[in-house]
This record gives sequence, C-alpha cells and structure tokens, in this order.
Amino acid sequence: MKLQPHPTEPRYTSVLINNEVVPRVPLFSSMSSKPTAWLAFSVFSAVFGSSFLFGYNIGVLNAPQNIIGLWIRRTRCMGKGGIPDSEEGMSKHLWCEKLNKQGETNMFADNGELNTLWALINAFIPGGAILGALASSFLVGRFGPKMSLILNNVLAVTAAILTSLSMTAGSVEMLIIGRFFAGVNSGRNK
Repeated sequence: MKLQPHPTEPRYTSVLINNEVVPRVPLFSSMSSKPTAWLAFSVFSAVFGSSFLFGYNIGVLNAPQNIIGLWIRRTRCMGKGGIPDSEEGMSKHLWCEKLNKQGETNMFADNGELNTLWALINAFIPGGAILGALASSFLVGRFGPKMSLILNNVLAVTAAILTSLSMTAGSVEMLIIGRFFAGVNSGRNK
C-alpha cells in the first residue's frame, strides 16, 4: 500500500489509499500552535502503557529479594501447619526455623525449593513476554488491532490483581501466575 497525494486535492490535505480519498488529520492543530491533547495522550499511552511495564517488572524484584523470600518462607510454613519464626519449640522444619541475620542472607542458598520459587517468579516475566510476542500477530489477525489491545489491557489488569492480592491470599502461586500474565502483556505490547 503506497500513500500518494490525491491528484485533485491540494498537497498534504488528503491521501489516496486503496482508491479511497482519506483526509489527513494533522497532529498539531496548526503549525504554530502547541501539540493537541490527543497527541499528548497518545504519546503518554505509548510510552507508559507498553515498554514501561516490562522494565519495571524486571528491575523491581532485585531490591526486595529478602522481603519476598521471608514472605515465601512464612507462607510455606503456615501452609504446613507451622508457626513461622516462633520462639516456642524452635521448629527445625526448613520453612519454619527462625533465621538470624546470617540465615536471612543465606536463605536462598540453604533452601533449594525457595531458590526454585524465586527463579520461577523472576523467569516467568521474560517467558510470558516471549509467548505474548509470538501470539501478537495471531490475536491481531483473529480479533483486530483494537480488540486485541483491549484484551491485552484486561490481561494487564488481571496480572495487577493477582500480584497485588497474592500476599493477602498467602499464595505464592498467585504471584507466579500474575507475573506470567504481566510478561504476556509486556510481550504483546512490544
């Protein structure tokens, strides 16, 4: 499809696309004025609605690694019927034992299952992004560009709900699935 100025119209006021005259809509209301609100909204949506999510979800987990690791330990301990970090009985169960500062530093090295869960939490973002990118053209072909973006936004809201409610629900699996959906959303946006 090649854009050509319509022969009977002044240059740059309309174009001929598939034998139809389509008027050009200027991004600026006039050449000397400021950008329109629609242009500002479009740029804001494109910048913060697509690539911002991918970088934020990848980079944000480095700092709270110990906090999330302690939450996973506490959740698994309560799931096994234990009392996390209790002085009474000093449980020797891998998930329930009380950790000192050195133990908090080494908790991922000492607990293979915790290390695996942490790896899954981090790996599901790029894994989901690959699947989202591969499914992108299928979704656009099947539902059209507008509906596929709306479905992608539903997926983003679902990911946000799952990841934010995982601590309240005490479910590590919700966090993993929510991050996977966030990855699919990020890959779909690229």
